[in-house]
Amino acid sequence: MDSVIDLCSSSDEDEASLSDVSLATQQGEGDAYNEVKSSSLLEDGAVTSSSGAVVTPVPAKVKSESDASTGVPAPCKKKARMFVGDCVEYCPDKKVTVKSQDYKYETDSEESKKDELQSGSKAAEDPVVKEEPTYEALQKRQAKFSRKYGDRVLLARQSADGMMKLGGGNQSMELYPKDSDQRRARMGGRYAKAYSSKWNFGAPQYAGQLSAHVSDYPGRDGEVEIDPEETPFSVFVQRCTGSSTLGWEYCGEYVILNDLLGVTAAFSIPESNKRSLLADMKKSLSRPGGLWHEIVEWWRYNIVELCENDSSPPGPTRLIRLANGEPEPNDSGKAREERLNRESSEKATDAAKARALGLDNLHLSEVEFCERLIHYDDLYGSYAIQFRHYDEEMYDFVKAGMTTKNKANKTRNIDEDEPCAKASDWYNHVDQKI
Repeated sequence: MDSVIDLCSSSDEDEASLSDVSLATQQGEGDAYNEVKSSSLLEDGAVTSSSGAVVTPVPAKVKSESDASTGVPAPCKKKARMFVGDCVEYCPDKKVTVKSQDYKYETDSEESKKDELQSGSKAAEDPVVKEEPTYEALQKRQAKFSRKYGDRVLLARQSADGMMKLGGGNQSMELYPKDSDQRRARMGGRYAKAYSSKWNFGAPQYAGQLSAHVSDYPGRDGEVEIDPEETPFSVFVQRCTGSSTLGWEYCGEYVILNDLLGVTAAFSIPESNKRSLLADMKKSLSRPGGLWHEIVEWWRYNIVELCENDSSPPGPTRLIRLANGEPEPNDSGKAREERLNRESSEKATDAAKARALGLDNLHLSEVEFCERLIHYDDLYGSYAIQFRHYDEEMYDFVKAGMTTKNKANKTRNIDEDEPCAKASDWYNHVDQKI
């Protein structure tokens, strides 16, 4: 129950005074209470307590002529507030009500409201600005919502207890034997692919991702009979942090949306990725039986045939400049902006791009050919794939072949059964990059 005391004096003097006044609040925590004794009203409207504390009523001006009809000083006709530990409110009946700390003061005097409207003192509410999430935030939120398999272990590519059980070479993209009888002898003849993160920039970022892009699919070369638009195949994707492989993730069963080749513009590929690809090419070419000897031969044959059937002049300008080792023009401001707009709008056929890079030159060495090939758009062709389901049987078949890395991407202590890296460790790495 609130305590009330008489605050306004009925003295005829202009300055009101108070003496032996005490204010008490309701009993609070620890049975404590606030008390102000021997208070007095100052000329500026402040109230001082015996402890020396000063509080200011609102409005602060107390010294005023008395109302002719009531004899009550004018400030007592309006509600006001002051703070002495708790919230204290002036009342027209010359009483003060001590409220609790969470009291919210509201003026209900009609005269006060009119004064506020006339003076324009009532501040307009600040407009509320709604912040829309960024694309990165939406992408991160959607990915986290869809990640159902973060507890699954990452795999070692060359483990005889895991992915190698599926067949194919220990560095091959194909994870199935070419012989149909051998393929049917395990997992019912299942087809599977292992996608390197260096070559497959659009591969699934997490198991169960609804759609993605990959550079190859089972049956594309015609060596095996499969309809990839109807028959799902298992997808494994390499997970790297920096230049080090954390492990491989089984992402689920996918099908090809169609056999149309999509192309990623070479200039949009980071230079770090291009250097990594070129290093792999050179490493392969340094071995007599390296796979890239055959790949270079295949590219050369197709490009020469393409140029024989298309006589388009070399282009665009940026590729000609790149092939000739010419630096980018040292322009700036409007001139640079106009040049970039002009070059970006240049159209060129695949044959024109090949000529601009000099890929039709049969005198180039294999290494020189690859140094130019990494800037050719068609090198980064990809096919759209769609998620069908996550096969627990496939995961159980390979899960014993765990990665040799721990979650910090360090070689784990197998003798002490140190846990291996899991899919969730890779997801955390992706989130930090975003």
